[in-house]
Amino acid sequence: MVVGLFVVFEGVDGSGKGTAIGHVEKAIRGWNKYQNIVLTREPTHKARELIGMLEKQDDPMTNARRMTELFVGEDRKPHYHNEIKPDVAKQRVVLGDRFSMSTLAYQSAQNQPMDELIRAHEIAEIEAPDVTYYLDLDAEEAIRRIAKRCQTKEIFEQPDFIRKVVACHELIYANSLELDSITNKLLGRVVKINANLSQEEVARQILENFEPLYKTRNGK
Repeated sequence: MVVGLFVVFEGVDGSGKGTAIGHVEKAIRGWNKYQNIVLTREPTHKARELIGMLEKQDDPMTNARRMTELFVGEDRKPHYHNEIKPDVAKQRVVLGDRFSMSTLAYQSAQNQPMDELIRAHEIAEIEAPDVTYYLDLDAEEAIRRIAKRCQTKEIFEQPDFIRKVVACHELIYANSLELDSITNKLLGRVVKINANLSQEEVARQILENFEPLYKTRNGK
């Protein structure tokens, strides 16, 4: 038996989302060789104007409103309705690197009002994932990991901005735990994972939570 699930991985740059997704994909294939899995990420490759901004701008506070429009209305909306939602309906497990929580964190760090960010998702009819794994990484550890990459930094990888984003993630996570909040309605179930630990321990935390969810849906 195969199932349809939308599972999102969130966290500041350097938190290990891609590595965690790899561990979960491998685990699912071990549990059920017939399960179709789709890997996706945002922004998608189609978001050319947005990607250009991220690569060329120097100031992370510039063009905040336009970025919100691009992230939600012009990239996430078609991505969700034309790809993610149909894939889940076809009994595929979609593993997503970034989704709504990222927009709330990064664009609120750009001083965009939280209620406007949530309203943009409501207008786009974006629904909550089945579960979101929030990889919680200390700001200074994130800065250290990004510096270790020895790659050109994007605008959102500047140290002061990373500190703001980490603080915003924590606030959003806290709000998501309030069951009657608009944040909870948008994000659904958010599971906090300690991403300061080793890759193996991060994977263990996630799979300890995800395996029962998957196998319950799978009827095992």
